[in-house]
Amino acid sequence: MRNTEQNRKELILETAQELFYRNGYDSTSVRELAKETGLSVAGVYYFFSDKQDILFTLLNRTVDRLNASLKAGGPDGPDCGRTVLAIIRNLLAHSIRNGKELNVLDREVMRLTPERAAKIRETRDFGRQILIEALSDYCEQHALPDPDIYYAAFTVFSQTAWFARWYSVTEEGLDAFAERIFAMGVKALTANA
Repeated sequence: MRNTEQNRKELILETAQELFYRNGYDSTSVRELAKETGLSVAGVYYFFSDKQDILFTLLNRTVDRLNASLKAGGPDGPDCGRTVLAIIRNLLAHSIRNGKELNVLDREVMRLTPERAAKIRETRDFGRQILIEALSDYCEQHALPDPDIYYAAFTVFSQTAWFARWYSVTEEGLDAFAERIFAMGVKALTANA
């Protein structure tokens, strides 16, 4: 794809993200999207087969970016706690920087066909597995009895989203918030003990 075409496709995706965030998927028309981008309706359909294709591409990109943040969590090393903390910090930073994108993911994935929604969930689960494996390593390193790793991972993801949406977290404050979320995740690991 030529650079100009890639720029137009990116413009469509960025505009769609903003419109889906502001108005919701169902209340956003391809005609409105075309008008906002300065393209014709046919110009939008040149890049995407339909509105669902735009949403799927947008959500797929969102999950890929989220997973990249999780993978960049930190080096595997002797201190599994530092690795988990680095993953949480990156997840929190990503959530703060990409709040609208993640909001659209959470809110609109159900608008996809079951096959496409399953694909998004499968890709998202890959990212969750990164955190689950790091938490599992942490449990082994600290010999935690009967850890509830899935509950801890859920706690980390939900608290990260909550902090990112409801608090004014700055880059300078990321470490403190990540430490709080880490502490909640560790507490969740031992919920069954």
